Amino acid sequence: MKFSSVFLLITLFLTSTAWADKVFVEKLKSKSLSESQAGAIEDLIKSTVEERGHEVVTSKSGSDMQLKARVIKLGESIIISVSRYEDGEKENTAKLKAIDFDDVDTVVQRVVRAALNNQNAKKNQQMDQITREEMNSTNRRIQAVSQWRFGIGPTSFNNLNDDEIAVGFFFGRQFGINPNWAVNLIFDMAFGQGESNASITNLQVGTDYYLTRDSISPYLSVNMGYSGTALNDRDQDNSAINIVGETKSGFSGSVGAGVKLFRVSTVNLGFQADYNYLFADNRLGNPSWTSFKVLLYWGGY
Repeated sequence: MKFSSVFLLITLFLTSTAWADKVFVEKLKSKSLSESQAGAIEDLIKSTVEERGHEVVTSKSGSDMQLKARVIKLGESIIISVSRYEDGEKENTAKLKAIDFDDVDTVVQRVVRAALNNQNAKKNQQMDQITREEMNSTNRRIQAVSQWRFGIGPTSFNNLNDDEIAVGFFFGRQFGINPNWAVNLIFDMAFGQGESNASITNLQVGTDYYLTRDSISPYLSVNMGYSGTALNDRDQDNSAINIVGETKSGFSGSVGAGVKLFRVSTVNLGFQADYNYLFADNRLGNPSWTSFKVLLYWGGY
């Protein structure tokens, strides 16, 4: 039984060796590397070929495929490309950049594997084969312009039993993603004047789209969130009516348009008009409100 097992293992080994491709690795010559560095990269290529289950041979004539490497050094960065040839025809070329010589081992494994398997070296990452350039590029992001905003302006209520102009206060934070798009975090409040106790509170997130990239630019605004409203419980002659304490809250949405001035500065001035709608009804209907805002923005990165 033991003899049969040993014989089977020997047979499998000989069979896998017989089917392995014979790969000839051409001598690496590079004017931008020292002889020892070029030799180290050539040895890495050969060891990677063997790790992939192929046999490295010393004669081109007896090989199934040939690998030819090219190395270019730009400052500390090293660009390594490996081309695979079969029957004198180039079949595939893979190229990748190492930030410095410490990253060469990973890059060589990636480009050799890509050349042998007809892959794109930039898309054949494995968990233990991520280049430092890829790690750095993953961490790089466009830094958003972060600004506080404060505003004040008139607000008109609908279905809150208050036909007078209310006073609105507008707070928030805006993050400029690029010259055309900004993300908003909004907290607004508005209160009826005099004896009116109609009010709204409004928390929303959304976006502004600037129609131009100029210092003075019009924009469109769309936001969604959650709002609360209180119905005025007094009649036009300030006498109490039978709707005491009626409040409604729920999801809300708003659309608006405005213009922002001095965008190239860290302090901006804006004017905006918007319409808000509450998706929950009181006894008069769905509350809504229209606001005109004078906004001050400040802050930077």
